[in-house]
Amino acid sequence: MERSGVASNSEDVGVDLVVFDRVWDELMLRTITAASNGSSPFAHKYYAAEVASLTTFQTIYAMMQCTPDVSSGDCEYCLKKTVSDYKSCCRGNKGGAY
Repeated sequence: MERSGVASNSEDVGVDLVVFDRVWDELMLRTITAASNGSSPFAHKYYAAEVASLTTFQTIYAMMQCTPDVSSGDCEYCLKKTVSDYKSCCRGNKGGAY
């Protein structure tokens, strides 16, 4: 699927989507928190990269970033909105960027 600002590999992840959603949702919340307030040892203010194991051989990678001219609250709001939009277009796909 290609839209302005969206790139997605439409190939299915090949795992139970209930498991995928649980791992993915937790990863997104952790990454949003780290990016919006710098709470991760690997995060800088407004940037975070996180990983989560999906299966023994599959890993989900996430990277989020806000520009430094926004508040922590606005960064968090924007990232949550973007994650919601991404999920509605690309849930269960092998890869993508929004």
